[in-house]
Amino acid sequence: MADFQVLGLLAASESALDTLVLALDLPAPAPDVAGGSPALDLYLEPGAPGVELVADAVRFGTFDSAGGYCLVGPGDPSALDRAATLCVAEAIAARLDPAATPHLRRAYATHLWWIAGSPCDQDVLAISNAQMRPYSAVFGSELSRATEGAALVFEYLESKWASSAPGDLSTMVLALSGSHTEPGAWRWHDEPDVLDVLRATFQDRPMPLPVLLGDFAVSRALLGRPGSVLSLARWAGELGNLTTDTTLALSSLPRRVAFNRPVEPTGAIVFWVPFDVAAPADLTLGLRVEWEAPVAFQWTVVRVKPDGTEDSRVIVPFQERGTFVEQRVVDLHGLSGLLLVGTNMGGVDLAHPFDPDVAPYEPSGGTLYLTRV
Repeated sequence: MADFQVLGLLAASESALDTLVLALDLPAPAPDVAGGSPALDLYLEPGAPGVELVADAVRFGTFDSAGGYCLVGPGDPSALDRAATLCVAEAIAARLDPAATPHLRRAYATHLWWIAGSPCDQDVLAISNAQMRPYSAVFGSELSRATEGAALVFEYLESKWASSAPGDLSTMVLALSGSHTEPGAWRWHDEPDVLDVLRATFQDRPMPLPVLLGDFAVSRALLGRPGSVLSLARWAGELGNLTTDTTLALSSLPRRVAFNRPVEPTGAIVFWVPFDVAAPADLTLGLRVEWEAPVAFQWTVVRVKPDGTEDSRVIVPFQERGTFVEQRVVDLHGLSGLLLVGTNMGGVDLAHPFDPDVAPYEPSGGTLYLTRV
């Protein structure tokens, strides 16, 4: 059986290289010089949990780059195809930006698998795990149950902003985050990181980073509904539904509630306000959200139609130094409810924005007050 799995892994790895490097025209992985091989080696390891990239530091010119090899656990043929593609994709990420966190490398690799492969049960589970934990950092550090589902952020960037071939924009973001580490350093110098690249790229063209991540959080909340931006992930079905923090029916207002779970930087929290009674034409709702310093939150209010799709939204102005926001919401007649979506932008102050490399992350709690005005 092991011999058949080795042969299957060899075929899967060759297919993954052909698809990602030749068909999608992505850069080839760097050679594993430290391992004595110019090729990307994959080893079938009975104790390996899925796939693991073991990277070795290699420097080419000005920018850091790394080769390596992969350990792949045994499994059925479809699992081997997936593992081989994740291995090749992570090796591509290590060539472009070896300082990128293991979380981001795996999220990027999963995104390329969704493009090049055939999503399977593991992918549905990955999205479900991430959508059940919206409070987890999207731009995280170490591998977690929400890591592979964080590929949704790359899917969002590609679906909404890419104008070239699939995978190009995500790969470009990683390439632009490449950095240089001085010889003898104890750790990679990951400056700029992926968030720095997005911050510089999208700043006012067409939107600042808080609005961008807020828009992504709304896209997650609407995943699976008609018109969803995350079209590639629709195959997740109902298992892709995002878990809301609290439901506050219109008839129960006014209400003040605390966050059930604190939110990590770049994570999100969603409140659902179903209109269980008819909303009069002149209905106005007022909300006040408060949270713990020193982080800032971006908030968006989404008006939801009876068919579950978005009617319109209110983007609450972002306050870099604020610890609360207040907002009135009008034009509520004929809706089925509201989604209140908050994104923790993290950071310590204006000079020290959130850095995915500085872990562990400090999650932030808060309260929401919602009433008729």
